[in-house]
Amino acid sequence: EPKAAEKEVDDSSEPDDVFDQASSTLVHNRPSKPSKQRPPEQSEEGQPSSPAIPPALVPPEPSPAEEEVFSTSEKFEARRTKLAGGTEHVHLFWRSGDRKGPPLKWQDVISFWEHDQNFADFFSDTLNLTAPHSKNGFYWECPPIRQDLVAESAFGYRAVPADESFKPPDSTSMKFLKDCRGSEKVAAYPNKEHTAVLVSPCQSEKADVEETYGHIASFVRKASRQQQQNFWATLAVSIDTMLQELKHSEERYLPVWVGCGAANTIPWLTARVSTQPDYIQTEEYKSIGS
Repeated sequence: EPKAAEKEVDDSSEPDDVFDQASSTLVHNRPSKPSKQRPPEQSEEGQPSSPAIPPALVPPEPSPAEEEVFSTSEKFEARRTKLAGGTEHVHLFWRSGDRKGPPLKWQDVISFWEHDQNFADFFSDTLNLTAPHSKNGFYWECPPIRQDLVAESAFGYRAVPADESFKPPDSTSMKFLKDCRGSEKVAAYPNKEHTAVLVSPCQSEKADVEETYGHIASFVRKASRQQQQNFWATLAVSIDTMLQELKHSEERYLPVWVGCGAANTIPWLTARVSTQPDYIQTEEYKSIGS
């Protein structure tokens, strides 16, 4: 199981590489301090007080009557609501056992991405069935999550059709992917501002680059099952690491945004785990915490 390193990294140097052979993932260390933001409000005792919870961080339970079941596995099902402009809003639900019925929480999904390959396959299949008519692919983005709400907030995501084509995939300028080229590994590395962790699949020797690595829709269609599983596991470790770092910092109530976008900035599939809503398309998601 991949474990995120807790070693602090000097902003002026590249992070060290940490390989986990068991899961075939490549995880780069990230700074232990998230982005600098305004300090949290103080309680009368001088301790940081929990701010009011924005409604979108603890959304109402999705209503089955409003959603269409479009993807299922033995344990889970995905339901979607079709919105304006071809956007789809998706929630995941338990469909068997004692927990049949309720939606999966963020805590569930993070754990399953990391430890349950069957769930990772189900999630990739669900994304493959999402927004099938998106001509140029789609942006995948989740409502922001806070470390103190990870166990109670229902997981969901939106697929927002891209209004322009993604750049042709080209990893030659991405220095963090050079050492793992030809493998099924996945890299996680900080952005220049150290406000985000970026998660990108390495260029597998088995994959057709143009058909596989341009955006998340092509990746879940064409990448190997092994690399898809590695991608979700590495993303899970990156999310959990950032939430844990925030939990033990003065910025413990900062929201964290997760998604794949940036059609015109990075010519390679890249997921962002960030304390800033960079490249998020959904306005109500961007406004939370700002």
